[in-house]
Amino acid sequence: MSRFACFFLLFALCLAAGDITGKWAGSFDVTTDGGTKPDRAHMELKQEGDKISGTAGPNVETQWKIENGKLAGDKLTFHLLVSGGPGVIKFTLTVAEDRIHGDAHGQDGERKMQAKVDVKRIP
Repeated sequence: MSRFACFFLLFALCLAAGDITGKWAGSFDVTTDGGTKPDRAHMELKQEGDKISGTAGPNVETQWKIENGKLAGDKLTFHLLVSGGPGVIKFTLTVAEDRIHGDAHGQDGERKMQAKVDVKRIP
């Protein structure tokens, strides 16, 4: 494959997801040993190239810093260090225009948690 074709493919993949900078809100349904509990999610994201920074949490008032944020094509990954909670939560999400959805996993001692995340861009 020529260099031009490789560059064009990479450029097209970057454009496919678009810039995800902004505010996002929706659901964060957590499953632990005790069953599934619906909760809310609020993210404030900033994109610089493929690097993602910002905060995430259940609402505007309770936010934790995003670490190791990366966007590769439509795949968004980051870690969230949650104080007083399950420690580190690892997110593996998919960006689709005005929606971000996917999975999160964490562990608090021996208790494991997983969650389904589904947020939409908000003004």
